[in-house]
Amino acid sequence: MNYRQLNAEERSALAALRSVGLSKAEIAPELGRHRSTVGRELKRNAAPHDGWYRSKRAHQRAHARRHRSRRNSQFGRAEWARVEELLKEQWIPEQVSGHLARSEFGIALELTAVGRLLASLEITPQKPLRRAYERDPKAIAQWLAGDYPKLKRRARRHGAMIFFLDEA
Repeated sequence: MNYRQLNAEERSALAALRSVGLSKAEIAPELGRHRSTVGRELKRNAAPHDGWYRSKRAHQRAHARRHRSRRNSQFGRAEWARVEELLKEQWIPEQVSGHLARSEFGIALELTAVGRLLASLEITPQKPLRRAYERDPKAIAQWLAGDYPKLKRRARRHGAMIFFLDEA
Protein backbone atom coordinates (compact mmCIF):
# COMPACT_ATOMS: atom_id res chain seq x y z
CA MET A 1 0.00 0.00 0.00
CA ASN A 2 1.47 3.36 -1.04
CA TYR A 3 1.38 6.24 1.40
CA ARG A 4 -0.03 9.54 0.26
CA GLN A 5 -0.86 12.56 2.34
CA LEU A 6 -4.35 13.92 2.73
CA ASN A 7 -5.21 16.63 0.25
CA ALA A 8 -7.35 19.75 0.82
CA GLU A 9 -10.55 18.05 -0.41
CA GLU A 10 -10.09 15.10 1.92
CA ARG A 11 -9.44 17.45 4.83
CA SER A 12 -12.58 19.38 3.98
CA ALA A 13 -14.62 16.17 3.90
CA LEU A 14 -13.05 15.10 7.19
CA ALA A 15 -14.08 18.37 8.84
CA ALA A 16 -17.64 18.06 7.51
CA LEU A 17 -18.00 14.45 8.64
CA ARG A 18 -16.53 15.29 12.04
CA SER A 19 -18.93 18.21 12.50
CA VAL A 20 -21.86 15.86 11.78
CA GLY A 21 -20.66 13.79 14.72
CA LEU A 22 -19.15 10.74 13.05
CA SER A 23 -16.37 8.89 14.85
CA LYS A 24 -12.87 8.37 13.44
CA ALA A 25 -13.72 4.75 12.64
CA GLU A 26 -16.85 5.86 10.72
CA ILE A 27 -15.02 8.63 8.83
CA ALA A 28 -12.12 6.42 7.68
CA PRO A 29 -14.06 4.25 5.18
CA GLU A 30 -15.80 7.36 3.81
CA LEU A 31 -12.39 8.79 2.93
CA GLY A 32 -10.91 5.45 1.89
CA ARG A 33 -8.28 5.74 4.63
CA HIS A 34 -7.29 3.77 7.69
CA ARG A 35 -8.80 4.97 10.97
CA SER A 36 -5.30 5.62 12.38
CA THR A 37 -4.69 8.08 9.52
CA VAL A 38 -7.85 9.94 10.42
CA GLY A 39 -6.95 9.92 14.11
CA ARG A 40 -3.42 11.15 13.44
CA GLU A 41 -4.75 13.93 11.21
CA LEU A 42 -7.21 15.08 13.85
CA LYS A 43 -4.59 14.96 16.58
CA ARG A 44 -1.88 16.79 14.61
CA ASN A 45 -4.01 19.48 13.07
CA ALA A 46 -6.75 20.26 15.55
CA ALA A 47 -6.76 23.85 16.78
CA PRO A 48 -4.67 24.09 19.96
CA HIS A 49 -7.00 26.53 21.72
CA ASP A 50 -10.32 24.71 21.35
CA GLY A 51 -9.54 21.30 19.81
CA TRP A 52 -11.79 21.81 16.78
CA TYR A 53 -10.63 20.57 13.39
CA ARG A 54 -10.66 23.26 10.70
CA SER A 55 -9.77 21.91 7.28
CA LYS A 56 -8.21 25.04 5.80
CA ARG A 57 -6.00 25.64 8.82
CA ALA A 58 -5.17 21.92 9.02
CA HIS A 59 -4.01 21.97 5.41
CA GLN A 60 -1.83 25.04 6.11
CA ARG A 61 -0.28 23.37 9.17
CA ALA A 62 0.43 20.14 7.26
CA HIS A 63 1.95 22.08 4.37
CA ALA A 64 4.16 24.08 6.78
CA ARG A 65 5.39 20.86 8.44
CA ARG A 66 6.21 19.36 5.05
CA HIS A 67 8.06 22.55 4.09
CA ARG A 68 10.16 22.45 7.27
CA SER A 69 11.10 18.78 6.87
CA ARG A 70 14.69 17.59 6.38
CA ARG A 71 13.84 16.63 2.83
CA ASN A 72 13.24 20.29 2.06
CA SER A 73 16.31 21.57 3.87
CA GLN A 74 16.88 25.29 3.65
CA PHE A 75 20.61 24.73 4.04
CA GLY A 76 22.72 24.43 0.92
CA ARG A 77 26.31 23.27 0.49
CA ALA A 78 27.78 26.62 1.57
CA GLU A 79 25.77 26.66 4.79
CA TRP A 80 26.71 23.07 5.68
CA ALA A 81 30.36 23.86 4.91
CA ARG A 82 30.15 26.78 7.37
CA VAL A 83 28.62 24.51 10.03
CA GLU A 84 31.44 22.01 9.52
CA GLU A 85 34.00 24.82 9.75
CA LEU A 86 32.56 26.03 13.07
CA LEU A 87 32.58 22.50 14.48
CA LYS A 88 36.22 22.07 13.50
CA GLU A 89 36.94 25.34 15.33
CA GLN A 90 35.83 23.53 18.52
CA TRP A 91 32.34 25.08 18.70
CA ILE A 92 29.83 22.95 20.53
CA PRO A 93 26.57 22.08 18.70
CA GLU A 94 24.49 24.46 20.85
CA GLN A 95 26.76 27.37 19.89
CA VAL A 96 26.61 26.49 16.20
CA SER A 97 22.84 26.22 16.23
CA GLY A 98 22.28 29.50 18.04
CA HIS A 99 24.95 31.46 16.16
CA LEU A 100 23.72 30.53 12.70
CA ALA A 101 20.09 31.24 13.54
CA ARG A 102 20.89 34.69 14.93
CA SER A 103 23.65 36.07 12.76
CA GLU A 104 24.86 34.38 9.63
CA PHE A 105 21.94 32.82 7.79
CA GLY A 106 18.87 33.81 9.76
CA ILE A 107 17.67 30.22 9.42
CA ALA A 108 17.09 28.07 12.48
CA LEU A 109 19.22 24.94 12.58
CA GLU A 110 17.95 22.26 14.90
CA LEU A 111 20.41 20.81 17.36
CA THR A 112 19.64 17.32 16.07
CA ALA A 113 20.75 18.40 12.59
CA VAL A 114 24.13 19.45 14.00
CA GLY A 115 24.35 16.08 15.76
CA ARG A 116 23.61 14.23 12.50
CA LEU A 117 26.33 16.24 10.76
CA LEU A 118 28.81 15.38 13.52
CA ALA A 119 27.94 11.70 13.19
CA SER A 120 28.36 11.85 9.40
CA LEU A 121 31.83 13.33 9.97
CA GLU A 122 32.52 10.45 12.38
CA ILE A 123 32.79 12.89 15.27
CA THR A 124 30.90 11.45 18.22
CA PRO A 125 31.18 12.02 21.94
CA GLN A 126 33.25 9.32 23.50
CA LYS A 127 32.75 7.98 26.99
CA PRO A 128 34.79 5.22 28.55
CA LEU A 129 32.93 1.95 28.78
CA ARG A 130 34.33 1.36 32.24
CA ARG A 131 36.43 3.28 34.68
CA ALA A 132 40.03 2.12 35.06
CA TYR A 133 41.05 2.00 38.70
CA GLU A 134 44.42 0.53 37.90
CA ARG A 135 46.74 1.09 34.96
CA ASP A 136 47.19 -1.88 32.70
CA PRO A 137 50.50 -1.39 30.84
CA LYS A 138 49.71 -4.23 28.44
CA ALA A 139 46.33 -2.69 27.47
CA ILE A 140 47.93 0.76 27.12
CA ALA A 141 50.62 -0.60 24.78
CA GLN A 142 47.99 -2.41 22.74
CA TRP A 143 45.90 0.78 22.45
CA LEU A 144 48.92 2.88 21.45
CA ALA A 145 49.90 0.34 18.79
CA GLY A 146 46.43 -0.37 17.38
CA ASP A 147 43.60 2.06 18.12
CA TYR A 148 45.45 5.35 18.57
CA PRO A 149 47.06 5.44 15.10
CA LYS A 150 43.61 4.90 13.52
CA LEU A 151 42.15 7.70 15.63
CA LYS A 152 45.04 9.97 14.76
CA ARG A 153 44.63 9.33 11.01
CA ARG A 154 40.88 9.99 11.20
CA ALA A 155 41.45 13.26 13.08
CA ARG A 156 44.05 14.37 10.55
CA ARG A 157 41.70 13.48 7.66
CA HIS A 158 38.98 15.73 9.15
CA GLY A 159 41.36 18.49 10.24
CA ALA A 160 40.51 17.88 13.91
CA MET A 161 42.61 17.87 17.06
CA ILE A 162 42.69 15.17 19.72
CA PHE A 163 42.45 16.23 23.37
CA PHE A 164 42.97 14.04 26.40
CA LEU A 165 41.18 15.17 29.54
CA ASP A 166 41.41 13.83 33.04
CA GLU A 167 38.00 13.82 34.70
CA ALA A 168 39.49 13.36 38.17
